[in-house]
Amino acid sequence: MNPPMTGREIKDALDRAGVLPSKQLGQNFLIDPNMARWIVSQLEAAPEDAVVEVGPGTGSLSEHLLGKVRRLILIEFDARLAAALAERFKDEPGVEVHHADGAKFDARTLFKHRPVKFLGNLPYSSGGAILKNMLSRPHPFGRAVVMLQKEVIGRLAAKPGSKDYGILTIRTQADWIVEPQRTVPPEAFHPRPAIDSSVAILRPRVSGLPPFDRRLLDELIRRGFAQRRKQLGKQLPAGTPWPDIAAALGVPVSARAEELSLGQWVELTRACDPHPLKDLPQGAEEIFDVVDENDQVTGQAGRGDVHARGLLHRAVHVLVFNKRGDQLMQQRSNC
Repeated sequence: MNPPMTGREIKDALDRAGVLPSKQLGQNFLIDPNMARWIVSQLEAAPEDAVVEVGPGTGSLSEHLLGKVRRLILIEFDARLAAALAERFKDEPGVEVHHADGAKFDARTLFKHRPVKFLGNLPYSSGGAILKNMLSRPHPFGRAVVMLQKEVIGRLAAKPGSKDYGILTIRTQADWIVEPQRTVPPEAFHPRPAIDSSVAILRPRVSGLPPFDRRLLDELIRRGFAQRRKQLGKQLPAGTPWPDIAAALGVPVSARAEELSLGQWVELTRACDPHPLKDLPQGAEEIFDVVDENDQVTGQAGRGDVHARGLLHRAVHVLVFNKRGDQLMQQRSNC
C-alpha cells in the first residue's frame, strides 16, 4: 500500500486533473494526512463493512480505507475528480466511483451493501442538502462521520435553549445521536477556508422515542421556529389545545420553540396526531395464527415468539412495479 498523499502531492493531483478549487462548489481539500487518518479512524470501519464516501475529492480520506473494508463507494460531483479517482483506483476491485451529486444520489441503491457506513468531508455549499438526502430515514447506515463548518456541526448537536437549536437540530437528532469530536483548523485545507471546520460522529437513534408522525413533527417545528421569538402556542395550528399540552409537557404556556427538548417535541407531535392507533404501536406481543403445512391453524403465538422459533404463520406479500420496472418498497408503520 502506498503511503498517504502529502499536501504537495494533493495539490499536484488537482493540477493534473485541471481542477482549480471552486468557492461556488465549496471545494476545500483536506491536505493534512495525519488529520485524514484520524478522521477515518472515527468511522471504526471493519473488514465486513462497506463505506460510502461523499465528496472524496482527491481521495485523501479514501486511501486510508483501501484494503481495510469490503467495498468503498465514492460519490464525487466534479467530473474531473471522479475521472481521476476512477483512474487512481482502477486496479482496486473493491472500489467503485460514481460521478454524481450527493444531494441527489439514489441512496436506495446502497441498502444491498449493508453493513454500510457513511464518510464525508462535505462541501460548505451543499453539506446540508447532502445530509438530508443521504442520512434521512430510511437510510442504510450504521454509523456516520462527517466534517462540516464548525457552525453547522454546532447546530446539529445543539441543546434546547441555545441560539443554535432549531429545525436542523431536531430533524437530525430525531434520527441520530450527534457527537462533536474536534475542530479542524483552516491550515489543514487547500485552499484555506475563512472559518474552522469540525468533525462529528453520528450514531443512529434506535430507541428512546415513542412512535410519532415525522411529517407532522416537521410541520410543527417549521411553524414553531418560523418566528423563534414568538410564543410557540401562537404559532401552532388553529384548535390545538396548547394550554393542556403545555401542562402535560411541564412547560409554561409562554414557552418558545427553542425551549422544548426533542422528547417534548415528539410528545407535542403525538398530542396533535389524530391517528387512532398512535398509542398501540406494533410489538413482539402481537398475536399471530400458527399454522401447519396445510395452512390449518394449530394455535396462536406472539409475533416475537413466532419469528424467534421460526413457526409457520400466514402472511401476504404484494409486489408493486411501475412502468420502468422499479419495485415499490414500503416499511410498515409503527402504528
